[in-house]
Amino acid sequence: MDENKSKRSDLDIANEFDRLFNEIPEPETDEEIREFLVESGYDPEALKAQGREFVHNLIATNWRFVSSNEIDEAVTKIDEVPTRKEWSRSQLTKAIQKLSAALTIGGKQPSLAFRNLEELTDSDLAVILQELEYKARASGVDFDLSQG
Repeated sequence: MDENKSKRSDLDIANEFDRLFNEIPEPETDEEIREFLVESGYDPEALKAQGREFVHNLIATNWRFVSSNEIDEAVTKIDEVPTRKEWSRSQLTKAIQKLSAALTIGGKQPSLAFRNLEELTDSDLAVILQELEYKARASGVDFDLSQG
């Protein structure tokens, strides 16, 4: 027996699944879709509600769905926070770490959590701190940078 004949590549297996799925007739009307979902053990109304909630949360938490006016307003508010350019690199780094921890505890994990701060310029650090301070204030997260 030739052992290689029984072995199939991932592509062969994927093509076989594709062929099988193409043989399953797709529902064409809303009623056929509803029947298919019910027969498969799903509640169509619950799925609809979950889908709406998912899309609502996606839109609410993704800046790509924000209007340019809202972005301009946020930039204006961020610019109201001091940039602390007079602080040393050490003070900026400590303050960023402190604010990141406060935001994490407050459930508002900052997107820069895994960024290597050592590779950034002092100016970059000052801007990151400014944005974190804005986010903390806007989220109602308590923080104290007096120890810088």
